[in-house]
Amino acid sequence: MQRLEEILGSKNKIKLLRFLIKNRDWQFNLYSISKKIDVDKGNISRLIKYFEKEKIVLVKRSGKLLLFCLNSKNKVVQDLIIPIFKIEENARKS
Repeated sequence: MQRLEEILGSKNKIKLLRFLIKNRDWQFNLYSISKKIDVDKGNISRLIKYFEKEKIVLVKRSGKLLLFCLNSKNKVVQDLIIPIFKIEENARKS
């Protein structure tokens, strides 16, 4: 449980994860993520570095541009994070 608390510990982490899960078939750059979830680029950059270290987010380079996407193959993402946000989404619909 402590690992989950570390991963989901802040409102901005949750906003970023929610966005990446909803758009998991897409790749985004820092600016577009920042604009879409209304969190400044510095915070997004720190969160991406944290999630990359935990292998929750994949980082790909396209020329000078860095692109980010959810690592759907990660066990924590598959077994914990995606199900939590699916439950949240279903609860909102109810």
